[in-house]
Amino acid sequence: MTSTRSSRKERTQAQFSRVYRWELNSTRMLSLFYTIATLVIMPGTVLMEILSNRAYYSNMANWEGETKEVVQGYFINTIFSSYNRVLSTSMFVLLCAFLFCFAGKSFGYMHTRRSVDLFHALPVKRAPLLMGKYLAGLTALILPQVVATALCQLVCVIYEVGVEPVFFWQRLGLMVLMTVAAFTFAMLFMVISGTLPSAYLSMLSLSLGWPFAVNVADQTMAQFLPGYVSVISGELYTLFCPFGALLQVLGSDYTRYVFFGSEEVDAEQAMASPWFIGWWIVLSVVMLVVALLYYNRRKSESAENFFSFPVIRGLIRGLLAMAVGLEAGLTLGSMLNSNRAFLGGILLGAMTTHIVYQFVLTHSFRGFWKTIPAFGVSMVVLGGFLYGLYTGGLGYVTRLPDLADVERVEFCLPTTAADGSKEGYFSQHTGMSVYDMREDYLFDLDPVFTKESDIAAMEEFHRELVNTRYPGPYLPFEKLDYSNYDSNIRYTMKDGSTQSRNYWFYLMDSDTELLQRLAEVQKLDTIQNCCPFYSMDAQYIADVNMNDYESTYEYNAYNNQLTEEEKQLVWDTFVEELNSTDFFYEPKLMTEEELELIRQRQNEDSSMMDGTSEDTSTRIYYYITVGHIPMEEVSPELKTLLEQKQQQETQLFAGAPSYMTGPDFPIPECCVKTRQLIEELTEPYGQRYDYDEME
Repeated sequence: MTSTRSSRKERTQAQFSRVYRWELNSTRMLSLFYTIATLVIMPGTVLMEILSNRAYYSNMANWEGETKEVVQGYFINTIFSSYNRVLSTSMFVLLCAFLFCFAGKSFGYMHTRRSVDLFHALPVKRAPLLMGKYLAGLTALILPQVVATALCQLVCVIYEVGVEPVFFWQRLGLMVLMTVAAFTFAMLFMVISGTLPSAYLSMLSLSLGWPFAVNVADQTMAQFLPGYVSVISGELYTLFCPFGALLQVLGSDYTRYVFFGSEEVDAEQAMASPWFIGWWIVLSVVMLVVALLYYNRRKSESAENFFSFPVIRGLIRGLLAMAVGLEAGLTLGSMLNSNRAFLGGILLGAMTTHIVYQFVLTHSFRGFWKTIPAFGVSMVVLGGFLYGLYTGGLGYVTRLPDLADVERVEFCLPTTAADGSKEGYFSQHTGMSVYDMREDYLFDLDPVFTKESDIAAMEEFHRELVNTRYPGPYLPFEKLDYSNYDSNIRYTMKDGSTQSRNYWFYLMDSDTELLQRLAEVQKLDTIQNCCPFYSMDAQYIADVNMNDYESTYEYNAYNNQLTEEEKQLVWDTFVEELNSTDFFYEPKLMTEEELELIRQRQNEDSSMMDGTSEDTSTRIYYYITVGHIPMEEVSPELKTLLEQKQQQETQLFAGAPSYMTGPDFPIPECCVKTRQLIEELTEPYGQRYDYDEME
């Protein structure tokens, strides 16, 4: 840079403008390549999608039964899907590559003693020198994005594609925000680093290390805390990683378009959250201020010095040591099912990472012993985190919501009956799938608890489960982690917040209190009303099945050609036995002997028992399979729930479409007449497979 002034009394604004113009001129070839690539990727993609798909979507013969407005919406969706893919792949790679290039070109002078002496000898103050280069780099990065976005919109106008401008310009705003954040991030590390390799290494270490650390922390909490459902949001993964946040913005779901007006756009899908935007604005300002403060204090001797500005580098090294240590501990502990191996893996992984990172950064072990206290601090922090999990995650395990604050509860039942009652049997066969008139799947219909008495019963079961199964303290390994039942509980509070827990556990015949609480829940009207049985009629029977498994053969038979009289006979017989006083549905509970056998086998091999009895009678299965049930035929309670969850203004089907099997009613052993009738109806269609015992 040639100096045209010998006086330091020139106004700061003039100094800034001179540096700014000189920097733009210095990077003109780099800017040209970046601009050309951006214009090819962004408007080029939109143009190609329009030209290649316009004929197909404009020909209404290809869209029989659809309106022109709906087809236009499909066309727009196709354009945006392709646009999103290109932004999150090619554009992301291009932007990151040129961002690093601009950062190295603009601020690389700080890392060579001859060049830094020259620049600092110029009649320009530090602040305008840094800010001139910074804003010139941002101009070169952002201006092509603005031009490319305008061309995208222009292409859509020329070809009369009714794209709302909000889609292109919202995306541009977020892209600009994250470009500013990423370039500021890069400038900060250029300022605080003594060499160019250490600057790039520090940037990459934090950008990759932070999301890795968050992920490992999430895995660790899941390993320690019973019932843990991840509380980590996607935005937390990119909290200190602007490149990851940039990918999150470019790869977000913007395909939610509008057929008949932009007012229907889902704001959460169409743009980032206010928290996300506010965080990156504030963090960008903080990074810029820190860079200016550091640069004003930076000595020319810092160039080519590995030991300059060690604070942030030490924080990154500690973060990596803790993250890799935890990952090594989880891996080793899982392989050996040992808590000691878990702790040993943490120490081994953390120390190795600390040594390797320090050596790679400084190319020597000079001054290594001075970093040992920092390693000790990292281990103390990690130890505090693990102790918090050991004691229950600051009350996470035992924390239940106040009943007065709960609006509703969604509960996935354990897949067994708590007792032998008919209600316990029905509770295992409640859910149904919902399809539209085109037989496309919409959603699963599960019970939702809103009554105060239902919520109280749910919470009593939840409390008993925690007290019985998870008294604490909590360790990640050397526990009976095999389980054959799951229970997912989700509380929705009146303020809109949620609290979720997901448990995998075993049910034993000695769990008197727990089974009693579960039985109370399973007998609730809310659950019973969701059972297809109460909406069933003989005409909705699709087929009957029999499966018999023995040590030397397998027998399968089914009949899907039942007459109306046969269907009615099967259904009447089944209903009669269900309502009999002799009805008993044996719960599939684990015994103490089976549990002990699992403990013995746990570290030997993976062939564990499923917790059911080995009695031969349990290996014969009889089923009545249900076809689809029209919505107008379901019970009033079920119809109300369906209407609450209805997603489209079309007639819904409960059950399954005609080409799929619907809900099954397994026939309990006590229903002897129904089983005999199914044997008679399926006998002509049976197939027997003989095989060796060794098979």
